[in-house]
Amino acid sequence: MLVELCGGDWNSPPHSHPDHLAFRWRGRRRGAVYWIQFEAQLVLALVFTWSAAAKLFSPATFTTLKRSVAVLARVPGPWSSWAPHALVTAEAALAGGLLVPAAAKVSLALAILLLTVFTVVLRRAVSRAVPVPCGCFGPSNRPVGRVQLFRNAALLTIALSGLAAGMTAPPHGPVPVPVAGVALCLWAALTLAICFALWDEFAGLLAPAASGHR
Repeated sequence: MLVELCGGDWNSPPHSHPDHLAFRWRGRRRGAVYWIQFEAQLVLALVFTWSAAAKLFSPATFTTLKRSVAVLARVPGPWSSWAPHALVTAEAALAGGLLVPAAAKVSLALAILLLTVFTVVLRRAVSRAVPVPCGCFGPSNRPVGRVQLFRNAALLTIALSGLAAGMTAPPHGPVPVPVAGVALCLWAALTLAICFALWDEFAGLLAPAASGHR
């Protein structure tokens, strides 16, 4: 049974009065943008958590990251030692911020910024055909290519959609949500996060030629 999400009673019987119909439409719209933002926050929080954890708990992944940062981002020698640690810290902080309602919009904006930087760096590496793995979600020997660009584009789309939904949603008070809806969002977010984390492996299975160089 649906419950009121953002100011409209979805279960009330229909009436012909224009004001009532407009009220119900606003309620549906506000509920929709709420769920879009909520799902985007969950997906990105899980993705950044996975990425940070993979680097923190896998020495091989962190070694790959240090090599990738030095080569792909062209980080100068004095800065190359702390840059990987700063990246992991930023990912972990974003993962936490995305789960805090008061910091959700700022975290989404910062996620867009970080993903944009990742994408620009990857694009330059692909254009120069640099044979260096990404190591974003685990140890890898596969050089960066268009596969990683497609993954980042998908993540950017999710982040932009979530921020746009949050910015266009009318202000409202506390929003009661159905447990079933939250469970469905969690399941969908976990599924998407796994797909993003194993993106390279899936690409290698479906199109081995596309997972290498351009």
